[in-house]
Amino acid sequence: PNSSDRALELLYKMENECALGNEDMCPNTVAYTSVINALGNSRKPDAAMKAYEMLMSMEAEYQKGNNDDLKPDMICYSSVINAFAKTQGNDEVAGVKALELLDRMITLAENGQSNIGPNTQVYCSVITALGKSRAHGAADAAQKLLNDMERMFAFGNNDVAPNTIIFNAVLDAWAKSSFVFKADKASEILHRMEEELAEGNIMYKPDIITYNSVISAGANSFGDVKVRRKAFKIALDAFKKVQLSDDILPTPRTYTLLFKAIRKLIKDKKQRESMTKQIVKYCLRDGLLNSHIVRQLEMIYGPDRLLAVFQSFGYEGGDNKPIKMKEAPQSWRCNAHRLK
Repeated sequence: PNSSDRALELLYKMENECALGNEDMCPNTVAYTSVINALGNSRKPDAAMKAYEMLMSMEAEYQKGNNDDLKPDMICYSSVINAFAKTQGNDEVAGVKALELLDRMITLAENGQSNIGPNTQVYCSVITALGKSRAHGAADAAQKLLNDMERMFAFGNNDVAPNTIIFNAVLDAWAKSSFVFKADKASEILHRMEEELAEGNIMYKPDIITYNSVISAGANSFGDVKVRRKAFKIALDAFKKVQLSDDILPTPRTYTLLFKAIRKLIKDKKQRESMTKQIVKYCLRDGLLNSHIVRQLEMIYGPDRLLAVFQSFGYEGGDNKPIKMKEAPQSWRCNAHRLK
């Protein structure tokens, strides 16, 4: 059994001993929170719901006055929300439940339990859970939470100070949404971050995750010709900013997403292939070629045409198709380990 299974097994033994009258073995908030953390870290499909049910049971017991040692605290609530942010299944439910718990924490804080008030990390976990849900309205809900944070911070609540991680989580929610104008939303957020940075607010500084998320929003856009054209421009502009940056380095994901944007949003074959070849040059120069990029390129060119393109850049791996990464020059893939 993994750590979460062992933690649950120990908790059940403690509960049984407690029921038999051994008060020294009665689990308290710390014990339950430890199990909740173990469940969250397990990333099992049902782990977050088990953690949620455990929290609800604690609340019920405490409210009945049966056990003051089971009063849920800030760590307990945030641990369950974090479990939903990490969940691998029931994504739509995760977003709903995380938002429900955030509202619960806000209500408790307003009713006198100020130590339960959510902080930046809690908001980030809720926004992450919403982003994973891909449910209708999830990105709007994530955006609203960001707006709430900015408003509260402006009024002096430093516990909910927005930062790059929060903005990136909202960007990811928009990129994964079904909203037609998702690229526009991503562009607006990036512009907001850049404005704040220009005024000296380093908490808003865009990083490579920021730009990759904007490119992703463009690459995953759909709609009429006008929408697709604008979405591609937004993606390409974000890529150009990375290229011109003195302190932000592209990753394989940067190129994978940009090639996806070219493949999906540029309909003219000649223009699509010409632009792709120019970007391939940058990708090879940066040493970021990997199998995900090759798959995107194969969908743009086809295996035969891609081989010819690679050969024009000096590929000497023979005429075998599909192209094998181990046969590509080391200089083309020397930085492919970069994450994010």
